[in-house]
Amino acid sequence: MLKDKNKSPADDNRQYFYNDEFYIRAEFPIINNWIKEGSKIIDLGCGNGSLMKFIKENKNAENKCPKKFETFFNQFGTDKSFQLNHIKFPLSYSFPSDDYVNTIDSVINKKDFQFINFSEDEKAMESEFDKYEIIITKIREDKMIYKRQGYDNGIFISYEFVWINNCWTMVKILDQST
Repeated sequence: MLKDKNKSPADDNRQYFYNDEFYIRAEFPIINNWIKEGSKIIDLGCGNGSLMKFIKENKNAENKCPKKFETFFNQFGTDKSFQLNHIKFPLSYSFPSDDYVNTIDSVINKKDFQFINFSEDEKAMESEFDKYEIIITKIREDKMIYKRQGYDNGIFISYEFVWINNCWTMVKILDQST
């Protein structure tokens, strides 16, 4: 809440940086002093992770990210900020060419990424149109594939997640839809 009723959020002079580069803001050492050595903390997914990195380096704090993929994915699929902070950018994105003969490899930068809402996936087979099922495949202990596979349609999209820096991170989207 703003202390001065005449100020708007546009007058905020903290100069946030929403990019992939880590930085230290003036308040980081103050926040760091509030945290006990070796604490377990939850990253709510705001910003680019600079504060979490600063705290981990200075307090030996542990980032509390769900190890169980399904628990992680429930938050990833519904929380825009959490999702954005658990994607490795530039994100690898592959899709079929117009003639469906070749695959086009591309990337999505953080500034161009749009939230993927997974919250209705459990009900996808109940839809009248564009039905699809969800298949979650464990490739290794540190790699999972979340797949949307169409039923009587051409939907076939795989989302690849890897365990990086003590948390699940989406590293690739492979869209083989027709």
